[in-house]
Amino acid sequence: MSDAFALPACSVSLSATITSGAQWHQQRPTWVYQAFGAGGITDHSERGAEPHPVSMVTLGSIPLPDGRLVACDPYLADQDEKPFLRPVPAGVHPVSVAVATIDADHARVMAALISFGALAQPPAPIVEWELGRTDPAATGAMGIGEFVGYAVEAGTGCFASPAAISDLSVAMRSDDGMLEDPVSEAIDSTPFEAAVASPREGGAALAAFRAGWGDGTYPTWFGLTADGSASVALTDFLLFADPWQPGDAPAETALAPQLPATHGLESCPVPSDRGPEADGDYAGRITGEETAAALQPATRRRPGFWARLFGRS
Repeated sequence: MSDAFALPACSVSLSATITSGAQWHQQRPTWVYQAFGAGGITDHSERGAEPHPVSMVTLGSIPLPDGRLVACDPYLADQDEKPFLRPVPAGVHPVSVAVATIDADHARVMAALISFGALAQPPAPIVEWELGRTDPAATGAMGIGEFVGYAVEAGTGCFASPAAISDLSVAMRSDDGMLEDPVSEAIDSTPFEAAVASPREGGAALAAFRAGWGDGTYPTWFGLTADGSASVALTDFLLFADPWQPGDAPAETALAPQLPATHGLESCPVPSDRGPEADGDYAGRITGEETAAALQPATRRRPGFWARLFGRS
């Protein structure tokens, strides 16, 4: 870990009510982002308004030499994993996670954040949020609680450069699910299961972290400054329910823990030509259910991997 860095201010105001998906895509990331500095967050699920302490943990910095950022499940990464369409400043950028206390002796990563602001001066404030996309065709309008994001099937997410992802893909295939690769060992060595590590000796570092309740599809938003440049990227692992759930969504499923891929599926607006094995963005809806598009091809899974990952070997 390294010392904490200054978070940019966010000028987006939280509203008591919202009426559109466009509003939700400003409110939800603001609400999650505020937890990094506020030290707590309230769960608005059916369990009632439960406040949870939140600690910001700075993991270290990762290089993005060409201004391209990739976010994905590191255990499913392909060498040609698509970066976000939104360019970011080239350089070495700090990554932190928000670790939320669920109850005694139980904490989980609720969100991951990478900051692109210069550390030597006060960063410019965030004035709006933009949903991160990797597919130019995924441009359909979305309702409250709907999003595109990346699929997680090994309970883990990451921020990385394309070069680090290429090294990671080779390392994971060589490891063959034994969890003895440098990234897995780095994650397992921390109490909050998040770390910066290089997939190969001398290679570019990436940041990897356990993803909220586990498997699911998770959105990443870019916080933009007044000149339209990216100040931060925030991946939300949907650990807690926000105050703006759709009126037609059952309260008991809003932002519930993500369920295994064998449970019910729900489709959301995506281009009609995208199938279950399409590359790029996956649709999601905050109901605690994965979408059909989030199910990765079976050929990307390794024998015995899941049992070892979850301690059932």
